[in-house]
Amino acid sequence: MSRQILNCRLTALYWNSIREIEELKMSLNAGANLIQCRNGYGKTTTLYLLRSVFIGVLPDEKFWPSFRYQRNWGGNRDHASFRVHIDIEDSKGEMQPWTLGINFDYEAETAEFTTSSPEIGGYRTGWYPPHEFRQKFHNK
Repeated sequence: MSRQILNCRLTALYWNSIREIEELKMSLNAGANLIQCRNGYGKTTTLYLLRSVFIGVLPDEKFWPSFRYQRNWGGNRDHASFRVHIDIEDSKGEMQPWTLGINFDYEAETAEFTTSSPEIGGYRTGWYPPHEFRQKFHNK
């Protein structure tokens, strides 16, 4: 019998050269967290990127230009990244740290997932969350 509930907790979000955000790491508390900023800064983009990271499907290429860093100073208009730090419960009931992310290379017109966790031996290019996570979220 498989587990019905997958326990996971978002612990931090990281933006680098996304919309109006040059670089920002935001730690998240247990429970509800509020992200408040001006229109056009990247709130909806953040939700879209979160969904992509969770379901393991890269965002549609037609949206990539809207993710690009909007300022003419600071930041990087050619490369961007978004990361989600998540604690995910393993089969032993222990919470393990994972980082799922997306890198954008606007010059090469490519994007790729990244995964990092001690559970997989560190950093890997691609979408490699634990099996239980993939079962619950992939392509959903």
